[in-house]
Amino acid sequence: MSNLKVLKNRNYALLVIANGINRLGDAVDAVALTWLVYDVSNSASLSAINFAINYLPTVCLQPLIGAFVTNQSKQKMMVLSDLARGIVVGLLAGLTMMQMVQPWMIIISTFLLSLFETFRLPSANAMIPLLIKKEQYHTGISVSSSVSKMFELIGSGIAGAIIALCGTGTAVLIDCFSFFASAFLLSLIRVSEDLGPTTANVVSQIKLNLIDGFHYVTTSKVLMILCGLTMIANMMLVPFNALQSAFIDQCFHGNAIYLSVISTCLSIGSLIGAALYAKASQILTSKTMILMLFPLCAFYYLAQLSVSMLSITGFVIILLGLINVISGICVGIGNCELAVSAMNRCDQHYLSRVSAVLNACGTTMIPLTSMIISVVSTSVSVSMIFLVSGILMIGIGIVAWKDERMDVLNG
Repeated sequence: MSNLKVLKNRNYALLVIANGINRLGDAVDAVALTWLVYDVSNSASLSAINFAINYLPTVCLQPLIGAFVTNQSKQKMMVLSDLARGIVVGLLAGLTMMQMVQPWMIIISTFLLSLFETFRLPSANAMIPLLIKKEQYHTGISVSSSVSKMFELIGSGIAGAIIALCGTGTAVLIDCFSFFASAFLLSLIRVSEDLGPTTANVVSQIKLNLIDGFHYVTTSKVLMILCGLTMIANMMLVPFNALQSAFIDQCFHGNAIYLSVISTCLSIGSLIGAALYAKASQILTSKTMILMLFPLCAFYYLAQLSVSMLSITGFVIILLGLINVISGICVGIGNCELAVSAMNRCDQHYLSRVSAVLNACGTTMIPLTSMIISVVSTSVSVSMIFLVSGILMIGIGIVAWKDERMDVLNG
């Protein structure tokens, strides 16, 4: 319970709750949109393309936007981003309810949501040091992640039921309301922001910040390694993230309820992992907590693929849930450590730029991988794609663990 003391800070509590409400809506929306695009198109290939579109703004624009928000109010950027996303999702919900939605509409909405989110992510990361002290990073991020995962758990748990009982449009509408609620709570935060020196020429200022941010990252060995590891892990998770609806349909002959079970149990595990992070960081090394994500990815693919060969529905669902809880625990710990490692090694004034560069570089291969998967999935079964992905992750994990350069993660 000592970890919760950080929530006595009113401003940080507002940030944590706002992010939690945001995640609840996103969890419902993640299930809804994933199912919607496959339901409307009945195409695994189009699902992979939509997944690729989701990451294009991050890869192409986030370093530039991270440089832009450096001299902007982080709070203002977050509020405007949530309002914009709420409007986009609201329009999509209306079209879905009127049964007018088309695949191209979902793709455009996905792109816009991702675009506006690129303004929020670097701003949100840069807000944390403004609200809590450095010695509170471990507990603060652990609590924030736990609360977000708790709301995400609720959203994932009710998503399948909402879709089944009220329709996909209602599920998307919940995400709309969550964005507006998040924007309202964020507007209540009182924070003093040092926006740093500015120049009269905005373009020159952005260019200067962008170059400075890339230089800061490239001259830090540990930041470069964190970036590379994130890139590889994200790339290898593309097959599951892009094809999970097709996987459920083709291998389990299931519906959105299966997707909801997977999301719920993954959220349960992530919640437990985030709650355990502060204790885990006292027992495990940073290298261990980060590199365990690779064998975890292999386990995630191969275990679910093995379960799909069983025929007893109830037993299958229980095993799927167990696999995702275990995976979520490791993901919760690993993600917290990635965030803390980057934050501890970064000057506060550079945080929004570094966060943007790391996010962009870490997701660079996702759109390309998604496009490749969209082509491959037209002639290769989802099961085979999962099998190859799991085997590759085993090899990558072994190589990474034996690489002495990874020892810098413990520095």
